[in-house]
Amino acid sequence: MAYSYGKKKGFGEKLKGGLRRVFMIAAIGGAAVGAPAYYNYGTIHEQEVKLKDVKNDYDHWDSGKQEAVYNRKVITDKGLVLENENTKLHLKFNSPDIQDNLEAGKTYKIRYYGGRIDVPFIHTFPNLLSAVEVTPEELAERAKAQAAQKAAEQKAAGQQQPQQAQQQNQQQGNGQQQASAALSGTMITFETVAGGQKIEITAPIEAASKITINKVTPLVPQQKPNM
Repeated sequence: MAYSYGKKKGFGEKLKGGLRRVFMIAAIGGAAVGAPAYYNYGTIHEQEVKLKDVKNDYDHWDSGKQEAVYNRKVITDKGLVLENENTKLHLKFNSPDIQDNLEAGKTYKIRYYGGRIDVPFIHTFPNLLSAVEVTPEELAERAKAQAAQKAAEQKAAGQQQPQQAQQQNQQQGNGQQQASAALSGTMITFETVAGGQKIEITAPIEAASKITINKVTPLVPQQKPNM
């Protein structure tokens, strides 16, 4: 009776086992590297916002760096909450300067990455990378351009209405002309009374619109002379 206990693995089995371990390590390493890379570079957004609040709250003292650590937050009028922290991957080391230059009520073109994550042991906010103020002059120019465009659209709409009415009237006129042309040459018959006699007249339909009644005299039967 043969037993397989203690049997040495062949070269093919060793090769398969080695490749399997390599693939597993590569998959784990790829996930470990790819996930942070995507979070930092695959989630970058740019948009124009108006700031509702700018917070620069003291958090704690870092004895190792011998500096105060602040909790910097930026809140937009749309409810978007951003943190403003330094990040080596984006070569950003000026978060205090950015925070000092931000003012609530002003409009900025911002650039940020990341998202809001709030699960046990993980609490993150999108991180602000840059903020460029949109000047009041630029906002006024935009409003002026939008007003001019709206006025032009309303003017164009106002011009189209008379043209549409004219086209409808023209279509109705064409329809009447076509109807008249179709009835041209048609004969109509009507009756009338003249001199105590009933008269039947047949005439072209075009003449019907030209017939006028000049006078109506009631018919009175003649009285017999008294004997």
